[in-house]
Amino acid sequence: MSGNYCFAETVFEIRFLSPEVSGFFRQFKVDEPAETVIEISEADVEKGFEAFLCKDKRWVEVLLIHKAVSTYLLDKDGFIFHSSTITVGGKAIVFTAQSGTGKSTHSRHWKECFPDEVEYVNDDKPFIRIKDDGVFVYGSPWNGKHRLGQNISAPVEYVCFLHRGDCERVEKISAYEAIPLFLTQTLGFSDTEKQLKLLNLLDRFLKSVKVCKIYCTDTTDSARNIRRLLEETFNEG
Repeated sequence: MSGNYCFAETVFEIRFLSPEVSGFFRQFKVDEPAETVIEISEADVEKGFEAFLCKDKRWVEVLLIHKAVSTYLLDKDGFIFHSSTITVGGKAIVFTAQSGTGKSTHSRHWKECFPDEVEYVNDDKPFIRIKDDGVFVYGSPWNGKHRLGQNISAPVEYVCFLHRGDCERVEKISAYEAIPLFLTQTLGFSDTEKQLKLLNLLDRFLKSVKVCKIYCTDTTDSARNIRRLLEETFNEG
């Protein structure tokens, strides 16, 4: 079974081993011609089954497709970014953090606080692409356990590395300071050339958007406070 699917403005033909896996990608299916083919072999799945420690080989296939898409997009100045991403007024805010810190929870607070303004792009692994006209984030099927996300894109305004705190606070950081924090939030490569390309893309990405650390409480009001602090911090001077 196969079909064509569009991720970050790039159309892939995916040839599935398990027909059930195609349902995971349903939202991204298109009728446009593909520019490349992804085909995962039984041998790939067997190796991945041991490497990923998964109980379901269908999920191994999903993860291997994710890796193949991410690798291909690198040559289009794109990469996957572990984050919970929302839009406010059509512009994206990317919340990233170590797993378990509460980035999905904080996005939910924004949706609760500003229900008519906030839309989910992706709650786990959106794609980022650097283009001539700016930096854009794209929804992907890898959108977390709550399956929050859409097949949409938006220009990125803020990238925020989230920490828990006893009050809300925002600190600007430079791209140099940010790269070590953000490098762990994307898919690395064993190939040296690809890894250097990824580092270059991260540097360009972080120099093109507003980057900060945010400290917040686990309350709905935290979203209102962080929104105000982002505007105040980046409008200084």
